[in-house]
Amino acid sequence: MLRDGAINWGLYRDVENPRRYVMTFTSESWTEHLRQHERVTKADIAMENMLFHFV
Repeated sequence: MLRDGAINWGLYRDVENPRRYVMTFTSESWTEHLRQHERVTKADIAMENMLFHFV
């Protein structure tokens, strides 16, 4: 996340549901957030596809 321009990043585990994780990140602006969606690499897509199998 930080490599994509986020100024803050966090990963948290849900204490009521240990199988659930929440990832947060902060961007400088809404425009920067939208740009981050355009900067997805093939490796990012592969990782997301792999992670969705765990859901």
